[in-house]
Amino acid sequence: MRNYNGRVKYYFIRVTNVNIFNALVKAAEHLSAEKGADFDARRNGGFYELVTASASFWHDLYLYGQMIVQAQDEYIDGGEEQPA
Repeated sequence: MRNYNGRVKYYFIRVTNVNIFNALVKAAEHLSAEKGADFDARRNGGFYELVTASASFWHDLYLYGQMIVQAQDEYIDGGEEQPA
């Protein structure tokens, strides 16, 4: 697992539904090969979380995630974090 906490900033997507998380990970694997971006997929508290340092990779994946969760009336959160 990469440590994105040492980065200046990183981007995250959090979901609560494991099936949505698995779909996002599958899409992230495909998109990662296409864009050459790294990501981590992990459980963080009560959330499933994907983390990347690439803004464009995050943007594409987050839009895809929003489509999935809207169709299933589920939860998604995403954004940018800067470590203290």
